[in-house]
Amino acid sequence: MDNSVNFSQRREPGEIIQATFAFLRSEYKNLFRLTAIYILPFMILFAIAQVLLQIKISDAARLIPDTEPELLLQELGRFYGNFMIIIFFNTFVLALFAALIYSYIAEYLDKGHGHISDAVISAQLYHHSARAILAAITVTVLSLTSLMFFILPGILIANSLSLAVFISVFEKRGTLYAISRSWALVRRQWWVTLSLNAIGVLFIWLASITATLPVYLHGLFTVTDPDLAEVIPQWRWWVSGVSIVVSSMAAVFPIVFMAFHYFNLREREKEVRPL
Repeated sequence: MDNSVNFSQRREPGEIIQATFAFLRSEYKNLFRLTAIYILPFMILFAIAQVLLQIKISDAARLIPDTEPELLLQELGRFYGNFMIIIFFNTFVLALFAALIYSYIAEYLDKGHGHISDAVISAQLYHHSARAILAAITVTVLSLTSLMFFILPGILIANSLSLAVFISVFEKRGTLYAISRSWALVRRQWWVTLSLNAIGVLFIWLASITATLPVYLHGLFTVTDPDLAEVIPQWRWWVSGVSIVVSSMAAVFPIVFMAFHYFNLREREKEVRPL
């Protein structure tokens, strides 16, 4: 009996979320194994880089009152450069993760549940990751450029192009096509797309909060000496790193949301409007 989840059908937002959970329940073992092999090392490297940046910011914040204005401007410039590196590193990691998930979904649609070969996924990942990374970086640059001027255009562009990575992988097309195709599809249900993206971000945020729960509990039930208030215990940095990895793993939810939403919009596109 074929227990595969049907992607190619019209769905409402709640049905997309339900289908995502059904798909992940069915395939989580394979997806986790492949993620641990191909993506987790990059997630750990990203977590280390972000924690190091957090430590640097924490140290700099304590020195601000005694820092000369010229040196402070230099430090702010370095911080901005490091922050941009972190953003694009995160984009790279999430695009690689999306390429893996979407390669798996493409093979899942072709072969069905229980018939997916790790060797095929590995071979496809190399080609798909290049497309996904290029599309993700392009969308990130366009969104950040818009956000530098106004917030709303940045949100408009980021939401309208949120299917570009999946399209570049699934349809095996270039970045410009993926962007234009995403824009054309999303405009059919722009607010639904925004709600799915917002729910996906909420899932990531909840995963991060859950991972950092020990920090909140420690702060709630521990009386700290005022003289040591500025000293952050080393274990908190470890928790922060774990939280970053966990929240990166939770990105699987918005990634799969967009896959189901793509097919939802494609089915709606096929519908013939009455005269």
